Amino acid sequence: MTNFVLGRVSVIIPAKNSEISIERCLVSLKHQTYHDIEIIFINNNSTDNTKEIASQVLATSTFKVIIFDEYEQGVSFARNKGLSHASGQYICFLDSDDALYPESIERRVIFLQKESIGLCFGNYDIIYPNGISKTRKLPRSVTKFNKFYSNWIPNLCGMYDRSKINIVY
Repeated sequence: MTNFVLGRVSVIIPAKNSEISIERCLVSLKHQTYHDIEIIFINNNSTDNTKEIASQVLATSTFKVIIFDEYEQGVSFARNKGLSHASGQYICFLDSDDALYPESIERRVIFLQKESIGLCFGNYDIIYPNGISKTRKLPRSVTKFNKFYSNWIPNLCGMYDRSKINIVY
């Protein structure tokens, strides 16, 4: 018996004082080609208009949306709150200043299903304020050797399958 919805992707987004970037982040989710997405937005002690902007953008979303206010300090606490409410088989995290290409979530789900693995990650683009972009290429796999030297799986490009890996808070 599972305690999650098969095929659903829960995207957990903590945000603190992100009024400049949160709209772009959430609009990128609204344009995803994958259709069973749950957006869990956690306003983490913002003192600006982050929550209002997020609420306005998410009001027109066709996806399931959950919005929380979290008064404890720290992004880890906010992510854990999102995890405790996630209903999806697949979990991914997105920071409030990140944006996804439209096929990003769909491609990850297909890859996880095809390879029958519990975790995937991939390259990502850094787009600088002057518009120049640079692709950050990650290793094809995490090995015993390279895992000690860096966090090879940034939030925006990883996804895991709860049917293969339990939630770790």
